[in-house]
Amino acid sequence: MSLNNLGALPISEISRRDAIETLRPLESEGKLSTIKRICQSLNQIMEYAVASDVIAANPLTKMINSFEKHQVENMPTIRPELLGDFLSRLEQNENIQDKTKLLLLWQLHTIARPKEAARTRWKDIDLKNRCWTIPAEEMKRRREHRVPLTEQAITVLERIRIQSGGKEFVFPGERNPQSHISIYTANAALKRSLGFKDELVAHGLRAIASTALHEQGFDTLHIEACLSHMDKNTTRASYNRSDFFEQRKEIMSWWSLYIVNSI
Repeated sequence: MSLNNLGALPISEISRRDAIETLRPLESEGKLSTIKRICQSLNQIMEYAVASDVIAANPLTKMINSFEKHQVENMPTIRPELLGDFLSRLEQNENIQDKTKLLLLWQLHTIARPKEAARTRWKDIDLKNRCWTIPAEEMKRRREHRVPLTEQAITVLERIRIQSGGKEFVFPGERNPQSHISIYTANAALKRSLGFKDELVAHGLRAIASTALHEQGFDTLHIEACLSHMDKNTTRASYNRSDFFEQRKEIMSWWSLYIVNSI
């Protein structure tokens, strides 16, 4: 059965076996990422049909488990217990500019992606309400993201303001002070100056936070919100419009204290 034939069937007549057999040729061709996307789309359609009372249950739940796993190479990171070593190397290194050190600390305390951290604008910082609002166009998922700012994160801003106060970007570029620091600066520092080649990349700082927060026992939904991840439960996500900002204040405060106490 082809995808076209599957699409012509009434939803109530689509079986798990038919759907799996339809995608088997793609598996043989090694198109595992395509299978994953199709399974996600089919699951969303079926969940909508359930919510609309067209069918009683979704027959395609976890259908992706019937196929070969798509191997994704994880970004290098370190365990939370090694955070102190990272911070010591960062503080003691005399070859890294203060601006780069502060960029890494800003990314660490806000759990932001490297690109988002490098492009931080002063106009998006609300010190009165202790919030950094990242515009939708700067976000991976194209959705506005609010970050609760801890005392430690605000201290980073106070330290970098000496260099960038009055400029558009919090971390201005070297060659063009009117632009932002390179989005690759943090990675270069980790690899060349701090000796973390193949051990830790800038994006891996988020993984350290995720591991520590999960092991502390914080709510997974709230942690995922801190990471600005979309809820993998599409049905729940369609009804949930909260970004858990108030709950995340506690999480971010705990995380910032964890960072400080790791030294």
